[in-house]
Amino acid sequence: MKTQVLRGKLEPLGLIKVLAYISSLQETGYLRVKQNDIEKTLIIKKGEIIFAKSNLPIDRLGDMLLHRGMITQEQYTQASQLIAEKGYRHGRSLVEIRAITPKLLWDAIEKQIRAIAYSVIPWEEGEFEFVRQQLKAKEKITLRLSILEIVMDVVRHYDSREVFLKKFPDLKSIPVVLEIPDRHIALEAHERHILELIDDKTCLSDLCESSDFGLEEGLRTVFLLQILGIVELISKQKPPHVTKREQMVEHYNEIYAYIHRFLAQHMGHVAHTLLKKYYKDVQIAQEAVFGLVDVNDDGTLNAPKLVSNLEKAPIAPDFLDSALQEALEEYLYSGILALKRTLGTDQETIALKQIQEMQEQW
Repeated sequence: MKTQVLRGKLEPLGLIKVLAYISSLQETGYLRVKQNDIEKTLIIKKGEIIFAKSNLPIDRLGDMLLHRGMITQEQYTQASQLIAEKGYRHGRSLVEIRAITPKLLWDAIEKQIRAIAYSVIPWEEGEFEFVRQQLKAKEKITLRLSILEIVMDVVRHYDSREVFLKKFPDLKSIPVVLEIPDRHIALEAHERHILELIDDKTCLSDLCESSDFGLEEGLRTVFLLQILGIVELISKQKPPHVTKREQMVEHYNEIYAYIHRFLAQHMGHVAHTLLKKYYKDVQIAQEAVFGLVDVNDDGTLNAPKLVSNLEKAPIAPDFLDSALQEALEEYLYSGILALKRTLGTDQETIALKQIQEMQEQW
């Protein structure tokens, strides 16, 4: 698995969408979230949270147990001395001195991981970074916490109902059912009721009114169904985003064509073969976007086909544009790498200067 990064700034409910995206693709990696001096990390394996870390003292296992009255200050101090002497984790130290049992340790770690996850998901400000890669260090004790279950719970109990109004600026948009929920997605009775009211014709405001739950609570449920991939919204007018995505591809195509010309000036027809070779590796890594799309004779890619692939891929709607850009960037970097390895750093420097100028013109 190649290391890839998804990063951005947080907004209300923003991390929920990030986690839903990670869960839908069963990703593996590290989700780091930072707010001022506070930093918390969720360690994810195949779309499930297996461990969590925090730099807040109150989130540490020993401090959490002390705060909850499950260990005494004397036991806390004794365990800390054992940590300093033997380098043990706090949990093992507490078991060693018989302050807690192995079963209690396991239960405490589960509560610790859940507490960190639940505390960070509602953050409305800060920054996040998801590093997609194989997990390096194996924790002694790990769990398998369903991201979807945690996300659903947070949405259901989110205090600020007004935020759901902000998430749906166009109340005349129409919710459309994409698929029937999987059995493992346990919708509550009122959520199933709203889902059953969706007829692919009724707009958001009318749907919420007919549900008898009110606008804000109705929008809360629609938001939940949306992040679960069960429902999407369509506008009564033809959405312009397809054109924008094709335009994004064409912007990158200008650079791809330039790299192809640059290589051809020095290598002749073999330049096309070289680019295709590097593209194949990218195509495998980004199959959802590049599947069945070949490199054109001038090094460019077919924009309509890419967009069609993208919109059929199992990617959360809010992350389609970033997924497309990530794939296009990877092909760009592979072209630059081909240029560097074949022509050397001097020629690479010349090409990069032109590429940067082209990007600035966008």
